[in-house]
Amino acid sequence: EQGGRRECARGQAPPGCVLVTREPGYLYAQCPTRWLKFTDDVEFYLDETAGVIQVRSSSRLGSKDFSVNRARVEALRARFAQAASTPMALPDR
Repeated sequence: EQGGRRECARGQAPPGCVLVTREPGYLYAQCPTRWLKFTDDVEFYLDETAGVIQVRSSSRLGSKDFSVNRARVEALRARFAQAASTPMALPDR
C-alpha cells in the first residue's frame, strides 16, 4: 500500500475510481457507489500556500448518501497520514 498521498502526487485516482481530469495541482475523479453504482464526484486541489490538499467528495443524486462520501474522505485522510509517515520514493523512469 503506497498511500493516497502518493496516488495524488502521481496524478492517480483513488482506488475504484476513474480519473477524469488531471491538471497541475488538481485532480477530478468519478467513483461508483458500491451497491447501486451511482456516480460520485471527487476533487483534489493542492493548496500550496496553506500546505494542504483540499478534498471534495459529493453525490450527484439524492439528498442522503448514508455517509459514503464522508467515509471516502476519512479513508483518504488515513491513507495520506500513513503515506506521510513513510518516506516518499521517486518513481522509476
